[in-house]
Amino acid sequence: MFRRTAYPGGDAHKKEHEDLVQKAADLQSRFKMGPTSMLSLEVMGFLKSWLNHHIKGSDKAYTVHLNSNGIR
Repeated sequence: MFRRTAYPGGDAHKKEHEDLVQKAADLQSRFKMGPTSMLSLEVMGFLKSWLNHHIKGSDKAYTVHLNSNGIR
């Protein structure tokens, strides 16, 4: 949809998702070495940040653009 509507922030948004996948893989790898309470706190902090910054921010940012291009 980003390419189809020429969303100007598409590349940056895709990079955020690539970074998410990398971070999740890193956390999983570290968890397999032995779960710790510090890792659990890091995961919770990461998820809170992702929800607040990406979903409420980056994802909301493209809503107007897509809607103005006929995507609901």
